[in-house]
Amino acid sequence: MTTQYNEKLMKNPFRVLSQSVSISSVSFKEKSFIVFTEISLIPLLPGLTKVALNVGRNCLLPNEENSLGRITVNDIESNYYRKELQPSTTLLSSKTLSNLKVAHDEALNELEGDLIIEIPDECLPSMEDLIVLRIGIDCKVVKPKAGLHFVTHFLEDEVDSGSHLFTYRSQVLSSTHEWLPCIDLPDQLALWNFDITVEKAFTVICSGDLIDTEMLPDMLEKTYHYQLLIPTSAMNIGMAIGHFQPFVLPEMSEITCFALPGLMPLLKHTVPIIGKIFEVFEELLSCRFPYNSYKQVFVDQIPEEVNSFASLSIMSINMLYHKKIIDVVPTTRQKLAFAIAQQFFSCFISPFEWKDAWLVRSLAGFLTGLYTEKHFGASEYLYLINQLCKDVCNYEEIWGKLVMYPKKLDSYSHLHFNPNNAFTCSPLYAETMYKKGNFLIRVLLKRLGKEPFFKVLHRILNVAMQFSQDHEQPSEWSHMILSVEGFFNTITNVTGRELPSFIEQWIHTGGHADFELNYSFNRKRNIIEMEIFQNHVNLPGKQSYVGPLTIVVQELDGSFPHTVQIDGNLSKHDLPCHSKGRRQKRKRVPLSTGEEVEIDLTNMDPDSPIMWIRVDPEMMLIRKVTIGQMTQQLEYMLMYERDVVSQIEAMETLQGFPNTQTLNLLQEVIENDKFYFRVRCQASDSIVEVQNKMVVQQPLVASQNILMRLFQGYYGCRSAPYIPSSNNFVVTSSNLQSYMLIKKIPQSMGKLRSSTRQCPTDVIQFLLGLLKYNDNSINRYSDDFYRAALIEALSNTITTAELLGNEPLPDTLTPEALNILTEFTHALNMDILKPSYTRVVAAQCIEAIAVLQHYNHIPLDFEFFWRFISNDNVYTPLRLKCSSSLIKLLFETKKTQSIGVIHLIELVLEDSNPHVRYGIVRNLCDQLVQFVYNSDTLKLLNVPTILSKIWNAIIDYSLEPNIRNYLVDFYHLLSFVNNPPLRRPSQLTQSATSTLSNFQHQDWNPLNNPTLVPSTSFNPPGMTMPFSNIPPQMLISAPNGGLSNIVPSTLANDGYNLPILGGWRNSNVSQNSGQDSIMADDTLD
Repeated sequence: MTTQYNEKLMKNPFRVLSQSVSISSVSFKEKSFIVFTEISLIPLLPGLTKVALNVGRNCLLPNEENSLGRITVNDIESNYYRKELQPSTTLLSSKTLSNLKVAHDEALNELEGDLIIEIPDECLPSMEDLIVLRIGIDCKVVKPKAGLHFVTHFLEDEVDSGSHLFTYRSQVLSSTHEWLPCIDLPDQLALWNFDITVEKAFTVICSGDLIDTEMLPDMLEKTYHYQLLIPTSAMNIGMAIGHFQPFVLPEMSEITCFALPGLMPLLKHTVPIIGKIFEVFEELLSCRFPYNSYKQVFVDQIPEEVNSFASLSIMSINMLYHKKIIDVVPTTRQKLAFAIAQQFFSCFISPFEWKDAWLVRSLAGFLTGLYTEKHFGASEYLYLINQLCKDVCNYEEIWGKLVMYPKKLDSYSHLHFNPNNAFTCSPLYAETMYKKGNFLIRVLLKRLGKEPFFKVLHRILNVAMQFSQDHEQPSEWSHMILSVEGFFNTITNVTGRELPSFIEQWIHTGGHADFELNYSFNRKRNIIEMEIFQNHVNLPGKQSYVGPLTIVVQELDGSFPHTVQIDGNLSKHDLPCHSKGRRQKRKRVPLSTGEEVEIDLTNMDPDSPIMWIRVDPEMMLIRKVTIGQMTQQLEYMLMYERDVVSQIEAMETLQGFPNTQTLNLLQEVIENDKFYFRVRCQASDSIVEVQNKMVVQQPLVASQNILMRLFQGYYGCRSAPYIPSSNNFVVTSSNLQSYMLIKKIPQSMGKLRSSTRQCPTDVIQFLLGLLKYNDNSINRYSDDFYRAALIEALSNTITTAELLGNEPLPDTLTPEALNILTEFTHALNMDILKPSYTRVVAAQCIEAIAVLQHYNHIPLDFEFFWRFISNDNVYTPLRLKCSSSLIKLLFETKKTQSIGVIHLIELVLEDSNPHVRYGIVRNLCDQLVQFVYNSDTLKLLNVPTILSKIWNAIIDYSLEPNIRNYLVDFYHLLSFVNNPPLRRPSQLTQSATSTLSNFQHQDWNPLNNPTLVPSTSFNPPGMTMPFSNIPPQMLISAPNGGLSNIVPSTLANDGYNLPILGGWRNSNVSQNSGQDSIMADDTLD
C-alpha cells in the first residue's frame, strides 16, 4: 500500500479536509441550478503552484457563464483553466480498440484533473508551510447528461407535482464531479456541509443529517441544512430533490423513506422489513450502524435499481410493490438488504482506489447473501452462490480471464480495455468482478471459519468507527479506507493465518478451472481408481489449477470426504473405500448431513459400495465440473443427496438418459413437497427434455403427458380436471412452492414436441383453456405473474411455420396459431386498458408476438416494436422489453437491418431517460453475446454505417462513461466475426450477461427459418391487432398530463381505477381490507 500511496501522492499532492456546498436557483424548467462550494485542503508537499480538481463538462465555470461568479484561493481571485482528455488523434484514426486502449492509457496518465487552479502569489508562503487552503468555486449545472438527472413534466408552465431530480453513478466508481467540483477520489475523505435552497413545495434529501430547515423571508423558498461529520469521499455524496412524501419507520425513527405522490401505500408495504435487516447486520458484525440516520428515496428513470451514498440510498420506484403481489418479494428484500449492507462497506468503509473497489462491494454482497440464507433458507443461498460461479465462468469463456487485482502489466493484455481505470473499465467486467469477489469472500469465510472471519470484519469496522470521530487528526481517517493488501494484512494480524496461495491463484491470477472426472471401482483392492482431467487450459478464461480438491464419496456405510492434490492437467488418484459391496435390497444409509435414510438398493451394482460422488461440494473453487457416473448413481444423488446444487446437476445429467425409469423418478421429485421448489421446477423442465428425446421412438399421446396429468391432479377441478380451479394463492412455505409450480409446469409443458417437432395439439388447447378459465375473483393476491407465465407457456409452443411461399399470409395461419395470436393480442389490449403490475403481462405478450414473427407465422413488423420503444410515455421496463425483442429479431433477420440498429444506437445516445439509454445498450451487448459464434449475423452487422456510428460515440468524451464503455464492448463483439472465441460455452445462462430474458425455445435457430422477410401489414380476418381499437391519445399519454411511465404497480383484476399506461399522479391506490403483511420471514425458509 506504501507504493500505491506514493504514486497517488505524486498525482494529487493534496488532502481534502472539509467541503461546504451551497445549491440555489433550482430550475426544473431549465434543468439547472447554481452551486457554490468551498473546499478546505492541505498540501502534502512544498513548492506546489496549482491545484487539480475534478469537474464535469456540464458544470459551467465562471469564464464559461457570464456574471456567474469567480474562483478563489483564500478569498483571492485566481487564474484557472479547464483541461480535457486528449487522446492521440493518430492512434484514434486507426479505429481499432487496441490503439484506443493505448491512447486512453497515455492520455489518462497525463491528465492531472479537469480543473486546474493556479495558486496566487500571495498564497505561496502558505504552500511552503503546508497550511490549509480554502478554494471557493462558483459554477452552474445546466442540463446534465451524466451523474444527475431531472425528471420533469409541465402543466401550463407549472411544474408537475411529481417532478424530481436525483444523483446516480454514470461511471463504475463515481460521478459526483459531474455536478459538484471536488477531488473525486475514493481515498479523499472530508467533512461535509450542505445548504440547499428550493421552492417550499420541494423536499431535499441529502447525505448526512438534517440539522435545520429555514424558510426564506419571501416565504416562497426554504433552505435545508445538512451536515455529515463522518469523513466521507465525494463518490459517496448524493442527493434528491422533489415532491417527495416521507414515511418514518414506526419502530426505528432514525430511518425515513421517501416516495413520490400516490405511491405512499406501496412504500408502506415495501419497506417495513428494513428494521429486521438492520438487526441482522448489526448482530452479524457486532457493530452498530455507522450513521446517525438513514434515508431511502424511490425515484423514477434511474439506471440502476440500487444506488448507495453515505446514509442515503436512491432506489428505483419499480421496486415498490402492493400487498397483493407475491413474486417480487424475495428479490426486493435482497435489494433492500444490499443497499443497507453498502452503508457499512462502500460508503462508511471506502476503497483506497478503483482496483480495491471490488473488495468493499463484494463484502456488501456477501452480507446480503447471509441475510438471504437467514431469511430465505440455505438452499436458496447455495443456489445463488452456484449461479455466481456459473456467471463468472460464462463471462470468462467469452471475454477472457478476469483478474481481481492485477500485479503484472500483462495481466489484462487479452482485454480490449484497461480495467485498472474506472474511466475505461467495462460495466460488464465490473459487474462480473463483483460477482467473483462475492464468491471469493465466501471461500475466505469457509477457509478461516465464521468466527475468525467476522472478527476481521469487526476489527475493520471498530477501528474505523473509532477514528471517524477524531476530527482533529485527519491523517487517522486512513483507517476508514480499505485496500486489498490491507484487508489480507488484517486477516493475518487477527487470525494469524497467511493465504499466499489463495491470493496468487484467485486474486492476482484470473481464469477458472474445468475438471472432468472419471473413475472405476477396483473390487480386489477395494479402492476407487480416479482420473481428473483439466480441459482446454490454454483457452481464454481457463486456468491450470494446482492445489487441493475435495471429493466426497457417498458409500453404503456413510459419506467420506477425500482431499486430493491436483498438480497437473492430468492427475490420477486411488481413494480407499470404507464399505463393502453387499447384495441386499434395502439398507439404512448415513448421509453427509448425519441423517440416516432407508434406501432401496435393488438397482445398485452389488460389487460396488459407491452410491455417488461429488467434487468440490462446498464450492471452494471457481470451476466447471463434469463427472462420469452411472445412471443409478445419479438417481440416488437426486433422491437422497440433501444439497440443492447437486440435485439440480444430477437432473441435468439424467436428461441424457431418456427412459421410463428417468421419467418416473422426475415425476416423483415434482410430487414430493420435501424437495426445494427450484429442484421441483427443474424436474419439470427435465421431464420435457426426456420426453422430447423419447418421442422419436414412441409418439407422445395425451395419456403419457406427465405434466398435464400432474397439473390437472394438483390444480384442476375435481369434476372437470381440464378446467383449472379458482386461484387461491396462500403465502406459507408449502403453498409458495405450489404457486411456483403452478407457474412453471405450463411453461415446461409448452416445450413438449411430437415426433414431427411440433407442439402437440392437446397441449396447446390445454394451455389456451388455462387462460380462458383463469379465475382470480376470490383470490387475495394478484395473478398478474401467473397470467404472464401462461402467456410465456403459449409462446413456448410455437415452432417454425411451414409455408408454401416466402411470406406468411393470413390464410396460411394454422387454427392453433390463429388462436394463440388471438390470445396474445387480447391480453395485450386488456393490459393497456387495465395495466398489470409493472406491465408484466404486456411485456410477455410483446415477447410472444416477437416469437410468432421469428417463426414466420406473421410477417416481421419492426414498427410494432418501435411504437413502444420510441414513446417516452410508455412504462420504461416495457420499452426495454420491446427493445430486447426487437434486437433479437434484428440480429436474426436474413437481410441486413442496419437502419434499426443505428436507430437503437441513436436512442442510446439521445434519449432523455437514462434508464432507457442504459437498458438498450445493455440489451445490445447481451443479445450479441449469443451470436459470437454466428459469423453470418456478425457479418451483417459489420457494415460501415454501424461501425462508424459506434466509433464516433466511443470517442465522444461528453458521453456518459458507462454508455461509452458498453459501446466499446459492443464494438469488440463485432470483431469476433474474424476471431471468435475458440470454444463455445456449453450453456449460456440467462444471468451470465443479462437480466433480461431471451426467447427460450430449443429450436430457435436462424437456419430453421431462412425466410425472415419484413412486412408492413398483416391483419387476419376477425383479428384486432394491438392498439387498432384504442384511441391514439390513450397510447401516447396518461390522463391529466401525469408522468405516465412512473407507476410501477397497477393491479389487474383488483378494481383499481388507475391511468392508462400507469401514471402515478393522482393515482391513489385503494387500501384492501386484507392483511398488510404479504409474507412472514419464516414462510420463505
